Amino acid sequence: MKKSFESFVAVNRRAFLFTGLLLCIGVFGVASWRTTATAASTASSSNGSPNGYTAYGSPDDPLGLNVFDKTSSNALDNPGILSLAAGSGRLFAVSGAGGSSSTLYELNPATGAIVSTIGPTGLVHITDIAVSPITGVMYGVSNGGGGGSPIGSSPSLVDAQQLVTISTTTGAATIVGPTNCQIPDIGFRSDGTLFAWVEANCGSDDLATINLATGAVTIIPSLLGTSRTGLAFDSADNLYVKTSGVLNKMNPATGAVISSVVLSTGTHDVLEIGPGNVFYTASRSSNTGPSSFETINPATGVVTILGSTPFGITGLAFGGAAQADLSITKTDGVTSTPAGSTVTYTIIATNAGPSIATGATVVDNFPAAITSASWTCTASVGSSCGTQLSGTGNITQTVNLAAGGTVTYTAAATINPNATGTLSNTATVTAPAGSSDPNLANNTASDVDTITGPSIFVIDDVTKNEGNSGTTPFVFTVTKQGATGFATSVQFLTVDGTATVAGSDYQAQSGTLTFGPLETAKTITVLVNGDTTIEGPEAFTVHLQGAANALIG
Repeated sequence: MKKSFESFVAVNRRAFLFTGLLLCIGVFGVASWRTTATAASTASSSNGSPNGYTAYGSPDDPLGLNVFDKTSSNALDNPGILSLAAGSGRLFAVSGAGGSSSTLYELNPATGAIVSTIGPTGLVHITDIAVSPITGVMYGVSNGGGGGSPIGSSPSLVDAQQLVTISTTTGAATIVGPTNCQIPDIGFRSDGTLFAWVEANCGSDDLATINLATGAVTIIPSLLGTSRTGLAFDSADNLYVKTSGVLNKMNPATGAVISSVVLSTGTHDVLEIGPGNVFYTASRSSNTGPSSFETINPATGVVTILGSTPFGITGLAFGGAAQADLSITKTDGVTSTPAGSTVTYTIIATNAGPSIATGATVVDNFPAAITSASWTCTASVGSSCGTQLSGTGNITQTVNLAAGGTVTYTAAATINPNATGTLSNTATVTAPAGSSDPNLANNTASDVDTITGPSIFVIDDVTKNEGNSGTTPFVFTVTKQGATGFATSVQFLTVDGTATVAGSDYQAQSGTLTFGPLETAKTITVLVNGDTTIEGPEAFTVHLQGAANALIG
């Protein structure tokens, strides 16, 4: 090759010139040696936009840094957990068969699983419960022999035949008055009238009504003529009375049977008709349980098992708004962050109960200083994130939270490199329709960071002789300028120019430089192969890219 007489090849007929070149969003170091013509290095880089966003360059914004498409595909989110009675009230159950002590529970209508143990009633042998559609008060009847022993610290709450009210918060019972009747089942009509089935003492297998102020019973003679194990009204005020193996539709005014359907299986102990006219029942294996939790098709009599409870169910009742104490927390673990960096938020929505929150809403609208965001969602056992477990842009999701359950979002958000001031990001959780939240103060959480100047990576130029043999190290220094108090990293690789790897001019290098919070400089070493061939100046490039928590300048 023709020998060059340029001044920078005075030693060993070869020299290297390295110059910094910024192209698009990358920084290049250029090494050159022995050339007979002037050559300009060129490179191109697409407007890289993380997490699936599209950035568009403009004269005012050549890198497309201020364009942020926050479209999120959350329209298909689906609660998905409860298909029965979702958001339409709580399902309560009570134990206490055969003279055993009674406890009030809340159940999952889809499975019969215990949502919460509300508490002991202080009574024994509560045989059924019902919630007034007018006042929302829960009533119960105890069906003892009239004597018995007091339970707990309430000496008046004995194993007696009486009407009581029961707190849906604590489970504690309060006496209304004696019924003086053996009553196994009760149920409310929509006008607030409490109906009962009377087996003995004041009637014999008859329908009745109960005075809510005194407990007094009025008999409606029935021709059914057999003990029953359930009484309930549907949404059209049709009365159903269930014997052990037959579901009977009855006239509440006369006690006459209108129609009957034989049940497909077993002996069933209770009856409750929930939202959507779903017929619920249960079958106890013993007085103390467990119980099979079931539904009945009123047209065919087919019984379907949904699940089981570990206790013996004596009564079921829907009523009252579901109550779910929802809360949310949000943090990125820092109080300040450089412009251009990526912060990772952890957002946790929690349900302290007592009810399931089916269809709660979690929202996080990222501020304008965030140029892109991607997130994932995980849920604890019994809870769910809906159908979408990950996404980009703002978070707007319908989720399901079991009592004591959580959903956790992890969101990586990139800050505009031109941002200044503070970064404030707020997330909220909202209870579903039909559910009350006793504490709204913890339904919103914010994280606020001070935005500092960005960290900027720069690379120096190197001019060095190649040598006639062996290898010569070309050492490039990458310096982190600006904010230095944060962990950062940058990728690098060598790119052929007039010098090539294939031509054995130098040895390719690539990798990642990781800077600790206080580290400001690291080096890249590229080995150049020496030879005695007469050549013009040649060049290769060291390219910086993929900076994390920093810019490339």
